[in-house]
Amino acid sequence: MKAIERKNLVLDDSASIDGCCEPEINVAVVPSGGTYDFGTVTAGEPDSTLFVELQAVPTLNLSPPNAILRPVSRDRTGLEARRPSSRRRGMIDEKVIGSLFGKQLGKIQDAGLRDKVVKTFALACQRGGWTSVADLERMPFTLLTDPLGVNFVEHTIAVTEGAAALGRAQAEAYAKMPYAIDFDRLYAGGLLHDVGKLLEIEPDGKGGFRKSLEGQYARHPVSGAILAAECGLPGDVVNIIVCHAKEGEGRPQVVEAVLIHQADFATFDPLVMKQKGMLIEP
Repeated sequence: MKAIERKNLVLDDSASIDGCCEPEINVAVVPSGGTYDFGTVTAGEPDSTLFVELQAVPTLNLSPPNAILRPVSRDRTGLEARRPSSRRRGMIDEKVIGSLFGKQLGKIQDAGLRDKVVKTFALACQRGGWTSVADLERMPFTLLTDPLGVNFVEHTIAVTEGAAALGRAQAEAYAKMPYAIDFDRLYAGGLLHDVGKLLEIEPDGKGGFRKSLEGQYARHPVSGAILAAECGLPGDVVNIIVCHAKEGEGRPQVVEAVLIHQADFATFDPLVMKQKGMLIEP
């Protein structure tokens, strides 16, 4: 196989350099010309050695770019023994997604739709390299203004519940609804409206966050819609994701996209105004 080389990194064609891993890791050496299948990447001992389990072959992004890897034992027991317990608990799988958004997921009556929402979130975490709940809860929900401590998880819940409250208020106040609101669709779209940010935002290696290369290629409404479609979400939910921000201006939208858009900007605009000294706080 022809090797993929990046400075002193040597990988074979079965591995690709993509996604994300811990930004401040000092990685050990791969023997020159070696051929390896790279699997689960995990931060290890206090010296910040990066352990690579030689099992499946996902994508991998090394940071800093001149980092190099060494293979470790295929013995899963040995790897787990070196892996901190907090790290083992913090992997972002479908179970963890369920615990983060359990209340909102529980409002989705269609079990198949609910499962696809969770699957999409887990896939986004995998593709974006988010491996711990702590990192996810440190991630700002926006890079466009100072979020003043509001993180991605909090924002996702606030927008979802805010949009649902708008829908319920109309349903309760109107003698006759002029349009139907599908709350399964609304909760699914609310939870996933910013899922593309898991690809758009990455740690900057200095304790902060920055726009990733993937984020420069496509904004989160587009990347999130692609992820959702890949996981089998129906077109109406994909419409919410791709249309909830400026990409949706002037485009046909389901009514749930309108509600989520309004709830989204109700969480964003006050922060922008506050930063500009335009938010009146009596």
